[in-house]
Amino acid sequence: MEPKWLHGGDGYLAIIIDFLENSAALIEFEKEIEFDGFTGKYGLLELRYADQTWETGGPIHVTLLEKKICSTEEKMKIPSKWMESHASCQIIQEA
Repeated sequence: MEPKWLHGGDGYLAIIIDFLENSAALIEFEKEIEFDGFTGKYGLLELRYADQTWETGGPIHVTLLEKKICSTEEKMKIPSKWMESHASCQIIQEA
C-alpha cells in the first residue's frame, strides 16, 4: 500500500539542517508538504531502533513540522504531524 503522505510520488528531496541527539535529523523539504490538512516545510527523521545508526540505515519515523526545532522534545510543543513509521531515506549528494 502506498503511503498517503507521498501523494503518489516516489519521495521528497530535503536538506539535512542538523542532527538532534544521535537518533534524529532535522530536515528542510525542497517545497512545503501538505498532509491531512497540515502543511510544513520542515521534518524530523528519527531512527526506529535503539541499535540503529544513520550509517547502517533501516526504517525511520517521519514527522512534518511547522518550523525548525532544536531538540526532539520540541516537536511536542509546536504544531506537527506524524506521517510514517517505516520510511527510508537516502543521501544523494553530500556537501
